[in-house]
Amino acid sequence: MPDDKTVMIAIESLAKTFTLHLRGSVELRVLQAFSMQVETGECVVLRAPSGTGKSTVLRSVSGNYRIGGGRVAVRHEGEMVDLSAASPRTVMEIRRNTIGYVSQFLRVIPRVSALDVVAEPLMARGVPTDEARERAGTMLGRLHIPAKMWDLPPATFSGGEQQRVNIARVLAVDYPILLLDEPTASLDDANRALVLDLVREARERGAAILAILHDEASRAAVATRYVDLAPLEAAA
Repeated sequence: MPDDKTVMIAIESLAKTFTLHLRGSVELRVLQAFSMQVETGECVVLRAPSGTGKSTVLRSVSGNYRIGGGRVAVRHEGEMVDLSAASPRTVMEIRRNTIGYVSQFLRVIPRVSALDVVAEPLMARGVPTDEARERAGTMLGRLHIPAKMWDLPPATFSGGEQQRVNIARVLAVDYPILLLDEPTASLDDANRALVLDLVREARERGAAILAILHDEASRAAVATRYVDLAPLEAAA
């Protein structure tokens, strides 16, 4: 386990295989012996063709996937925690306090307002309601979500607006680790630039960022370095 205090994510020989039950239990090996680290103040961008395991890496780091081999550790409250050996309660604490994860889709409780969707992670960390809602409004404003929409549920928004709510929900919190899975994919040029500015700000304050970005211009705007994934063949 790394003891360098600047290391925030440590992946060692990560392996992951999916069983395709609707295809006769064929096994699809996605990752094999993949290793990397991310340090504080870095934005590391994963590069590879679609289907080669980039999102699987992020979901393994977030604790959403059970790994098939190797080890994934993140720095939580000053200590490296092996996610494969951590209790469910510890994993939940890590997700609440340490890791901010922008997925490709916004999944929230229906009929909850956009303002409360963004404020909820702050309140879960103990921020008073009024302060959380104020910070949520500030972030929504920065992402060009008009105040007249804040009391509406995001399900009524366009795809690009929903994605900006998704981003606001994570970036309103100063998470030590950020996982970004195609955060700008559904955005126009102006809103993409806003999001990339926020990612740079998070990196400059010291967040350790592991990202997947779909276009080279976005990657070049925020990456401090790249890690390439090689495709693996499926194993029957």
